[in-house]
Amino acid sequence: FMPAITRSIHVDIRYVLWIMQYVDGAGHLIAEMQNQ
Repeated sequence: FMPAITRSIHVDIRYVLWIMQYVDGAGHLIAEMQNQ
């Protein structure tokens, strides 16, 4: 682990799902994930 070169992004999964459904128009991907 090298903190000087390691980056992470922390987001709430609800925000990611909202972005996918309403901003990107990727509701079909969400539906596909729910079927599994």
